[in-house]
Amino acid sequence: MPLGETPEQIVPKSLGDYLEIQTKAVFQSGMSWKIVESKWPTIREAFSDFQIDAVAAMDESAVDALTDDKRVIRN
Repeated sequence: MPLGETPEQIVPKSLGDYLEIQTKAVFQSGMSWKIVESKWPTIREAFSDFQIDAVAAMDESAVDALTDDKRVIRN
C-alpha cells in the first residue's frame, strides 16, 4: 500500500459485514492500521469470515482459543 493511502473501506451488505467493521475498529484502536490491514486476512479466517452464525456459535473455549491464535493480533 503506497504511503498516504488509507485502508480499504468495507461497504456493509450483511450483518457479518457490520460485525467485521466493528471488529476492525476495535483492533485498530491504539494500533497502526497498517498492522491491522496486514493481518486482516488471517483475522478474518480466525473469525470464520465473520459469518454471524459461526461467530454466534463460538463457545467460551473457542473464544479463549483465539487469545493464543497466531492469526489474531494478541496485544
